[in-house]
Amino acid sequence: MFVDPLGLMSEGEVLSNYLQIQNLIYNSLKKPGSGYIQKNWDEFNNNAIGVWFSVFFGEESMNGCMYAPTNYELRYSPSSGAKYDNVCWACCEVYVQNINNSNITNKEYNKQVNEMVERVQKFNGYYVNSLPGSTKSSPSFNTIVKMLDESGGPIYGSIVEKENSFGNSLQNHAIVIVGAYTYKNKNTIVYYDPNLGHMSERYDDNEMKLQGKKLASVSKVDKDNFD
Repeated sequence: MFVDPLGLMSEGEVLSNYLQIQNLIYNSLKKPGSGYIQKNWDEFNNNAIGVWFSVFFGEESMNGCMYAPTNYELRYSPSSGAKYDNVCWACCEVYVQNINNSNITNKEYNKQVNEMVERVQKFNGYYVNSLPGSTKSSPSFNTIVKMLDESGGPIYGSIVEKENSFGNSLQNHAIVIVGAYTYKNKNTIVYYDPNLGHMSERYDDNEMKLQGKKLASVSKVDKDNFD
């Protein structure tokens, strides 16, 4: 078993968690209404299996830090009881609290988000419970990997939704980053978006973008102080 050159998770741990989260994404793609036809999610599944074989038999390496959630269903949507807009901050906090809860239903997830918003009384945008002093702006791939490792769990990310004419952020969108790995010299970020579910996307240090939008910052979760 090869050890990650960054001194983080072993290659076996990264690969195992990669397979678990790819399975979550695969099941999400298969779900009716996902917008993906069978050819798309079959191809996705075959690619994931190909990665596993190449790493397991030593043809390729996989390095990074990855955590595997246990539930792919969690989406904040009106059909499941969502009441509010612009509450990605609460969605991310509740997601982190339930990341290892395989029994939570989507309805219960939406209920917990609603309750957090009503408890805090922030109905039109707010901040996630970042650990004070942990925020890193314009993060490189290695910064993300190291923060994941130091945290021992997922971290928060902030994507720029709107900018002014000077390039300053006017509105950001919160996500939860659960993993970052390198395979065939390409860096990939795995994250949870309250609107889209689990996503897997290449990350370029020169552009620093997810969903075509700039990743403004990352931060650790303040595990002792949820809203």
